[in-house]
Amino acid sequence: TTSDIFAQMMNNFGRPKAVDLIKTKTRIVTAGRLDMYTTGAIILTNDGTLIQELTHPKHDIEKEYYVTVRGKVSDEKLDNLKKGVTILVDDKKYNTGKSIIKILRIFSGKK
Repeated sequence: TTSDIFAQMMNNFGRPKAVDLIKTKTRIVTAGRLDMYTTGAIILTNDGTLIQELTHPKHDIEKEYYVTVRGKVSDEKLDNLKKGVTILVDDKKYNTGKSIIKILRIFSGKK
């Protein structure tokens, strides 16, 4: 199933990578990534210039994410996300950019 496909270049979970689905001798890379419990579209290409334009922070390409969370996210956490946060991936620290957050719906969980 597609949920078993790992959509980034580095794979520490033993799942097939999206680029492995393309049978070619040409090097294929992804623009972005999808984490284990996410779904979405991802760009696969052999165009290094395109990847650079889409992914390097200096080009300031806006990205949009729709997220569903359980429970209430505190105003403090939302403020931190708006300013940018540091995340740890495989023992490496990455700083996210500033975010614009829009709450689209709040579910009460009551019927």
